[in-house]
Order: sequence, then C-alpha cells, then structure tokens
Amino acid sequence: MEEEKKQKAFVQKPIRTYESDIAEALGKGASVASVVIAENKRKNEERKSKEEEELDKADKLAEKATDSLQKEIEGISKPDVTAPPPPPPRSKPVLPINPAPDIVKSSPIIDAVPNIERSEFHGFPNPVPIPKPIPIQKPIEIEKAKVVQIDDNEPEVKRNIIKPLFIIILIIIFFGGGVLGIYYTYERSQSSGNSTVIENKIIVPSIINPDKQMNWNTDQINKNKFVSELYLQFNKNKQKEKKILEIIPKNNSSIVNNNNIENSGIENINTIGETLSISFFLEKSNVSMPDNILRSILDKYMLGLYTEETGEVTPFIILTTDFFQNTFAGMLSWEKTMPDSLASLLNYKDRARNDDTASTSISSYFTIKGNFIDKQIMNRDIREFRNPEGELLFLYSFINKNALIITTTESTFIEIIKRIEKQTYIR
Repeated sequence: MEEEKKQKAFVQKPIRTYESDIAEALGKGASVASVVIAENKRKNEERKSKEEEELDKADKLAEKATDSLQKEIEGISKPDVTAPPPPPPRSKPVLPINPAPDIVKSSPIIDAVPNIERSEFHGFPNPVPIPKPIPIQKPIEIEKAKVVQIDDNEPEVKRNIIKPLFIIILIIIFFGGGVLGIYYTYERSQSSGNSTVIENKIIVPSIINPDKQMNWNTDQINKNKFVSELYLQFNKNKQKEKKILEIIPKNNSSIVNNNNIENSGIENINTIGETLSISFFLEKSNVSMPDNILRSILDKYMLGLYTEETGEVTPFIILTTDFFQNTFAGMLSWEKTMPDSLASLLNYKDRARNDDTASTSISSYFTIKGNFIDKQIMNRDIREFRNPEGELLFLYSFINKNALIITTTESTFIEIIKRIEKQTYIR
C-alpha cells in the first residue's frame, strides 16, 4: 500500500527533469520499472494534449477558410465593383505528425529490478536497451518483379530461336526439292528408245513381285528382230545380283475399229497400250506351241530376267492356266520339239551346238540333241533338259496347279519359288 501511494504521489507531482526525478523516486524506494512506466504515461498525456491543441487550430483555420469561401461565393452572386478582389483560398495546412517515443516501440518492460533501500543502492542500473526498428522487407514483391521481367523477355527469346530454325527448315526443303528435281531429270534422260522404265513402282500386278518393271513398246519391230530387241532391252536395264526385272510387251499404236475386229476374224489384236496376248507374243518370238496348250493357258503371263550372283542374266517366263490336266498333258507331248522351239527365246542355242558344227552356218538348222530327266527342287517336281555332255539347257515345272515356269538355271527357279512362298505367307 505504501508503494502504491508513493507511485501516485510521484505521478501527480510535476517532474522537473528525467534524471533528477528518477533519482528522487529511487531514493524513496520506488522501482526503476515503475518510474519508467510513470514517465511514459506522462509523456503520452503531454503528446495527446499537444495533438488536441493542433487539431483545434486546424479546425479554426478550416472554419475561417470556409467562411471566406462562402463570402467569395456571395460576392460572385452579387458583384461589387468597388470591393477589392477576395484573397485566394488557403490550402488546409498539413498537420505535423509527431512520432511516438522510441520507448513505445519496444516491448513492455518487465520489472526486473526489485525494490531496494537507499542504503543498498550503489548507483543507477544500466539503462534498458531500446531496440531499433527493423526495416520491413518485401521479398514477395521482388520475386513478382523478377517473374514479370522474365515474362516480358520470353517472347523475344522465342522469336530469336524460332526465326533461325524456320530459315534452316526452308533451306532443307529447297535443297531436297532441288536434289529430287535433278534426280528426276537424270532418270528421264536415261530412258531412251521405245522402252519406258519405272523404278521401284509396280505398273501392273505381277505373278511374283519383281524388283523392277519396264514397259516395252513393240511397235514396228520385225518378227525376225523381236528376240534380239528383247535382249537389247535386257542388257540396257540389267539389275544387280539376285534382282528380277520384268518386261511388259506393249503394242501402243495398233488402232483397230470394233466393227473391223468383228468382221475380220483376226485374233490376237491388241489395242493401244495393251499388253501383248500370250499367243501373239509366242508367235513374234518364233515359239511354236501345241494347240492343246494354247487353248488351256491364259493371257496372264510374266516375262522376266534374273541376275545371277556371277553377274550373268537368265531369262524366264511364267504361264498361267485354268486347266491343269490338259496343260500337263500338252507339255509332255511338246517335249519332242520344245528344245528347238525355245532355243531362241531362252538364248541357249550356242551352248547346245557340238564343237564340230559350231563354225558352220548350217548347224543352226540341226535338231538340238539331249534328253529330259526328272528332278525335285524345293519340293517341286521339275523336268530338266540336258545336252549329251550333261549341261543343263532349260527346265520347266508346275509351281502349282495354276502356274508353270520355264527357265534355264536352277538358281532362277529357286529364287522364284522363294518369292512365291513369301507372297503366300504374307497373304
């Protein structure tokens, strides 16, 4: 109770100076924390009274300014020529804002010093440190500013990357187009004569898949020169090893009226761009075939050339039939004249001659000697014709009931069988 009375008396008493009053209060037994709290209360009351006085002054100035403005408005409504012009209105003064005492910004002071008697007091304690205000940082705003800066530069960076990339793509396109144009021009320049060559493209469906197809225009080719012109095309378009070239004989200029065809009774007439019929092709190739075979085979056939591993070329022909029994019987009956009939088309006449007649021109009229033997290759029965020395001149075999192959080497026969089996497996 005595302590509270001392504090009230200290607060009510006018304080002369901060240090002297503190010393006096401590001498009477008051604690340091109590003195500091009392001093803060006093300063706050003084600051509030000053602010109230300044606000009163500002209100009075505002009232005066309002009155003067009202008088000016009245003077404008009732102009007085003799009256001097009213003074310009004054702006409202900006009130000074006194900052709060530093001690207010600090945390509440705890009464850490116990009440001491004067006899025990040896001096003033160290003053309580006043913490300095910590500046408020705004990391979030800084990060936002950075992000905005990156977003502003992003379109420019993209443009710097896309522009050269687009130029490079255009250069590649133009360069590729130029190369293709040069290649196309070169291929067209290489095609000459009556042949039309198309690389890696199937002109018409084939019995087996060739590596290359070629249209061969047979217009105005004499029958005596037909086979020689055929081998000329073979040599011009020779393929790489183990490749197959298919030649499609065409008749591109024969125009026959439908009425003339009906009344003429002529067979094997080919209109513009049509493939030569098998009978017409065999006739121009000087191949004589029995009628029972001609009646049973179809116009779907394949004339090709196979390139051996040694680089030599082997011709072959594949025929199709819809009457297996009749075709098989016809082939057996044709074996008597088959070696002489196929010698020109399959180009084995020189290998069939004997040494003693090879130099005479009359040897071409001699019957080719040899005999047929049976053999089996890749589960297919074949008939091989060999000369007296045992050399193979040609062979034939039924691939299936609808296809017959005639060629001059076993390697060509094996390659054709492999392609047919591959086609069957894919289907």
